[in-house]
Amino acid sequence: MLRLHGCNVVHLIYSSDKSILLDELKNIIITTDNISKAKYLSDISFSSNDYTLNSLLSLLPKKLYIHLIDNNIDEFINTLKLVFDKKVELCTDCDICTLYKNLEHNLKHSKQNTKK
Repeated sequence: MLRLHGCNVVHLIYSSDKSILLDELKNIIITTDNISKAKYLSDISFSSNDYTLNSLLSLLPKKLYIHLIDNNIDEFINTLKLVFDKKVELCTDCDICTLYKNLEHNLKHSKQNTKK
């Protein structure tokens, strides 16, 4: 469940097409889209990165591990590095990275087989 105060550790599982937040116990943190329901913002579209950033700013983790599933450091990751500064640690090869890389690979592979 999303907490509104600081927490010790947050893991961001990140690839160019999706992000998942995990707490320090590796439970999924639900990112909410309540901002899109705000009055006067109905004409603005928000990306999943917007929701992720909003959640991270609400959580204010003491440490943010960013697991780069596709090994790509893009504008969003650079923004997170600027915002969270020394709290950020980038990762590409740990148990979490391996798990999500395998999941992504299996999903892509199963989609390709379905199209045939």
